[in-house]
Amino acid sequence: MKKKFFFTILFFANISFAQIPEIIETDPSTIYWENQSTVDLQQLNIIRALDYSSVDFHLKIYLHVLRRADGSGGQSVDNVNRMLQILYEDFDPLGINFVNRYNSINYIDNDLYYVDPLTYYPTIFNTYSHTNGIDIYLMI
Repeated sequence: MKKKFFFTILFFANISFAQIPEIIETDPSTIYWENQSTVDLQQLNIIRALDYSSVDFHLKIYLHVLRRADGSGGQSVDNVNRMLQILYEDFDPLGINFVNRYNSINYIDNDLYYVDPLTYYPTIFNTYSHTNGIDIYLMI
């Protein structure tokens, strides 16, 4: 029996031109990105000139699963873990690593959001978004 799993992933990285990432080097082979509130053109030029071929990037992610108000529906923990494993395996060879900020899943239990996420996505994203990472919203 063939298992199918259908999911929709919406990636939203809250990035604006006013927020340029700051590089924090904890060791020579790793760069961590944090938000910086002002634009520093000299720092931006330094970032652009760096050779990233031997550097690992660690990107913060926040996981959100839309479910019905009673907690039913949505993606199971096993499905979320499988999706993350695929994400990790696909990007690891490129030196891109994803870090689940709180090592947890934020469950959004709301019938309206679950049934019609396209209508309510502005509210969902404004309520549950983060400015220092990539928000991943999972739904069926």
